[in-house]
Amino acid sequence: MKGTEVASSVVTFQLPTPGLDHGSDVDETLSISALMLGLGAKAGLRMTEVRAWACMRQLSDIKRSMDFYLDAAKIKKKLLKVSIRNNKVETKAKRSIVIPPKRLTKPKQLVAPPGNDQNRTRRLEATEKPNSESMFFGSNESFADFESTFKEKSDNFVPENPFSLGDEANIKSIETNSKNRLQSEESRTDEEAERNNKTDLQIKEPELLVEESCLLSEDVRKSAAAALVRGGPATRHFGGNRGGLPHDVMNIGSIVICGAQKTVIYSCVQSPRGKTYPIGASGAIVSDLTELSETDENENEFLCCFLAKDKRMVVFELKSKKVVVELQIATKLNFWRYLPPVAHGGNLVFFLLTPLGGFHWLPLSDSPSPRQVWKRGTELQGKKIVSYEEGGSNGLEGEDHHSAVALVLTCTSTASDPIQAWCIPLNNQSKPLCVSQDTLGAALFCTIPMHLSKKAFNPLLTMVTKEKNGVVIELLSLSNDPLQTESTNIKETLDFGPDEGIFETPTMAMGSSPSVFCLCWKKYLIIIVRDRGLLVHYEFFEDDLKLVFKHHLKHYVVDAGLKSSANNEKVEIFVLVSEPNKKDGRIVTIHLN
Repeated sequence: MKGTEVASSVVTFQLPTPGLDHGSDVDETLSISALMLGLGAKAGLRMTEVRAWACMRQLSDIKRSMDFYLDAAKIKKKLLKVSIRNNKVETKAKRSIVIPPKRLTKPKQLVAPPGNDQNRTRRLEATEKPNSESMFFGSNESFADFESTFKEKSDNFVPENPFSLGDEANIKSIETNSKNRLQSEESRTDEEAERNNKTDLQIKEPELLVEESCLLSEDVRKSAAAALVRGGPATRHFGGNRGGLPHDVMNIGSIVICGAQKTVIYSCVQSPRGKTYPIGASGAIVSDLTELSETDENENEFLCCFLAKDKRMVVFELKSKKVVVELQIATKLNFWRYLPPVAHGGNLVFFLLTPLGGFHWLPLSDSPSPRQVWKRGTELQGKKIVSYEEGGSNGLEGEDHHSAVALVLTCTSTASDPIQAWCIPLNNQSKPLCVSQDTLGAALFCTIPMHLSKKAFNPLLTMVTKEKNGVVIELLSLSNDPLQTESTNIKETLDFGPDEGIFETPTMAMGSSPSVFCLCWKKYLIIIVRDRGLLVHYEFFEDDLKLVFKHHLKHYVVDAGLKSSANNEKVEIFVLVSEPNKKDGRIVTIHLN
């Protein structure tokens, strides 16, 4: 009532006459059945939504649907009424932004241009009041109270043909003479056929939908927004590329920032986006929403915190608010990240990089001690770790199964120094292979489907280098005994297109290296030039790279990641960009159809 939930319930019932098989009997029974809602309600009570299913549903499914529609229900009064005919917008909201009409107003444009305030989408995040009597890890409050608007979406929406020549009602009338009428109809038919052929050729271009969220400072406090742009220590904002491992579904990590008394997790795909926990740490990383069984009730997240003063690591189970395991560390932590379960036997995996080498930490296994997967030789001693990822498979089963190769990007203490790319075989005695002494960016690329990845294999290696003729993207293959690269004769020169200028670099914990991000998954290869705000989409098809589209983000790119839906029908690119003041940013979402 007045924005506060006063009642919520789930009702499950069966037909009064069980065992009916004939459809007419069911219809007759339903015609005399009724479900009464709101009986004896007090004055002023409004029902935000009533949902009904004609089949039995699990309680977890119903609750998830309730949470999914909660945002829209809470801001129903703030929705804007758009008059398409007059191209006017009427609203009573004080702090609303203009919601674009569903039909495109500009011809020859399928992409909603970013940077226009009228096309930015804001989402209302559900907030929860902190419970002073809750457990140590029980608080789940949002960053701050804020206002925003909601953009209606429709799965059945079909955009207006941008190549239409206008209203046919404005066509001049023809003479009544049958001969002239016939000639005019033939001429009009030819014109329509020519237009249709032209439209068919042009409409093959990919349909690109770009959404910009509100500023981070409107989601959270300004200090928290600046910390999100800066990122956590010794890790990437979203974790890094995962495309070297075989995935049926691609996920994106969450940003975690820590303070002396609290830890904040900011997710691009969950609601609410920001969650605050009353725990102080030097740094933290978080796992994906992991399914431990077939039921959604067992989905969980695990937060791994590092306490530098005590030289101790603690893993929390966020759902049960319990400490899973603690680990004492007697050495420095140079880099760490969460790895998907496919990286090591389908288990929860946190990667730890120390001066001794790389370790897989499986906190939920019977033996939770970190397992060393490669040793750090003299080649990598004293170098700053810029990024880390793994790919391929060793072909074993159970907990012995893990990735086959790791890709490490390193540099010296100076940010302007060149980036080196190293490939390291896991659990192998062969030495690390320096693939490049000066690279702009690199990533592992797995093109093998999940059901064919049980055998041992190495992924492809994507390299972005600067040559005389420009910036070149090259795919290399990796062979074993010893580890070495082989050419695939797949090269593409990156076309920057119109010069949009160089954007200023904000202050970030991991610095501005690498200058190019590479995101891979299945057939997708996304190249992002960070300081130019340029995003280029390629597809790996028939042993070649096909350019799909280029898009200028018009902001400096802090980090980026790929996300796919459960059925892979929807693939999204999430990009964290910084604002001109370099202390704020926003999430740009690009939907790939």
